[in-house]
Amino acid sequence: MKKILAGVTAFAAVLCMFAGCGKTEDKKKNDKDNAAVTTEAGDSSGKKDDKDNDKDSKTDNKDKDEKKEDKKDDKKDGGNSSDTSYEEAVNEYFDAVNSGDFRKLLEMQMPEGGIDVLKLMYMEQQTDDGEKQDVDAMIDEYAQMMVGSESKIKFNRIVETEELGEDDIESLKEACAAYTMIIDYINDKGGVDKVDLAEMEKEFEDLDPKDLASNVIIDDAKYVTIEYTEDGRDEPEEEEFCLYRVNGGEWRVDNSMMAYMRKAKKASANSRASSLSKAGNTALVEMDEENVLPQMKNAIICSDPAKNLNLPDSFDTDLFYKKVEKYFSDNSKLDWFMAVNDGCVIYTVAVQKDMTQLGIYPANRILNANGSTDSDESVGKKSFDELYDICAGIVK
Repeated sequence: MKKILAGVTAFAAVLCMFAGCGKTEDKKKNDKDNAAVTTEAGDSSGKKDDKDNDKDSKTDNKDKDEKKEDKKDDKKDGGNSSDTSYEEAVNEYFDAVNSGDFRKLLEMQMPEGGIDVLKLMYMEQQTDDGEKQDVDAMIDEYAQMMVGSESKIKFNRIVETEELGEDDIESLKEACAAYTMIIDYINDKGGVDKVDLAEMEKEFEDLDPKDLASNVIIDDAKYVTIEYTEDGRDEPEEEEFCLYRVNGGEWRVDNSMMAYMRKAKKASANSRASSLSKAGNTALVEMDEENVLPQMKNAIICSDPAKNLNLPDSFDTDLFYKKVEKYFSDNSKLDWFMAVNDGCVIYTVAVQKDMTQLGIYPANRILNANGSTDSDESVGKKSFDELYDICAGIVK
């Protein structure tokens, strides 16, 4: 169980360390802007007695299935029921911030049932320390620590949305895996109080959270850019959230974990592109020193030789590839192209095979008709092929 709880602890630590907007923002809407928000979770919050629950269980399941089918139909027909759902979740999140409902915020930033997982985490910690404390009070304290500053923030609008790529989906699955595994275990046992920690540790002893990603089904996941205005400031700001639904649950609102992971992936990808660009330049310098580099103006050299463009007939592509491989051994793991001018690499785009996160060097820039680069923050949203076509159009 140590491995599983370690995965949960890592998840929680990332939430705490990179809480972003949640630490400094809260948005209080006036009565005109702030209509009451009702989600499926809110609609079902009222308690029923056991008799009613037994009577309605089949009907509830049928209704849930019908809702899922309705959402599928809406997507096919161009409807926006899914859009409304995640917009409501954003409103619910910011309402919780403004009302100081720290536990609600914590719940919304973890897979559904995450509070029970945290309870087990604290129970396991108490077993190790030999101390007994109020677990619920500990969770409330942790939740308030996550939010930090109670300054108010006005939620203005959703600026744009973007679907997660396949590699980001896999990262999200891995991040949620330990949680969903324990949540299922708690539910099977009938609740947190019914879990025997020693027994659970034996059952989970050989499991690794990385191997549990297949148990996570991502129903929907979006990067959503939010515009907000912090109390006391006139200029609005923007921040990116990740909203997702896991294993048929409600929308989760994450403004820390996936944003941090995405930035880390982007930085890593850009670093690879930078290293590849330097390897390409070193290869060209060596070829020049060996007197085997022909005069060349604008050209493109690509990992796929069929996409090489404007290279002189005397350019030894095999020799260039070998030299690049010598100085950047991960070259074979990437799809890449380099724009070359006057025997120098001026622009590089690289992506790991079967992945979507592009690495660009110089970062956040695009090649222009003059053979230099211009700053362009939107360049990261273009595909590898789109950037190749832009550069090929310039080279031609």
